[in-house]
Amino acid sequence: MPAGRPDKLTPNMHINIIEGVKSGASDSMVADLVGLANLTIHRWVQRGQEDIDNDIDSKYVKFCTDYKKAKAERDVRLVNIVECAAAESWQAAMRLLEARRASEFARNAAYRDPFDIKVDSREDLTRQLLQMVSDNKLTASEAVQLSKLRLDSDNTEFKTTFMDRLKALEAE
Repeated sequence: MPAGRPDKLTPNMHINIIEGVKSGASDSMVADLVGLANLTIHRWVQRGQEDIDNDIDSKYVKFCTDYKKAKAERDVRLVNIVECAAAESWQAAMRLLEARRASEFARNAAYRDPFDIKVDSREDLTRQLLQMVSDNKLTASEAVQLSKLRLDSDNTEFKTTFMDRLKALEAE
């Protein structure tokens, strides 16, 4: 007979946690519901991921897989609810944009016109193009193409060419 405490991850506990997650409850709420510390659930998920990584079949692998699937199903269901509400409510639409594209739509986001290019040197241009790629306003290949454009002394020719080039890239 094995010594030590009995394992708390029983089949019934597994089902109760997964059902709680699917219902939309937070991890903390689920932990309170089943009488565990929130950290315990996270440790079981982590142990399951380690077992997956080490190609070990265990009850923690099943728990980890079911837990992640339940969270994904819950999140998809909630996103669908918000998307449906967004058709009638600009507030729901805005909240979804804030969550999905925080750098552009979050309340604390600094608005930056993607075409506001102020460069005095090739280095400035490269820096701004890299920032635009990082902000998902340009693809890397577009940035490379645009970095090959000629800079003129007051940047008017460059900015005009830049805008024309961006419009052409969008049309492709």
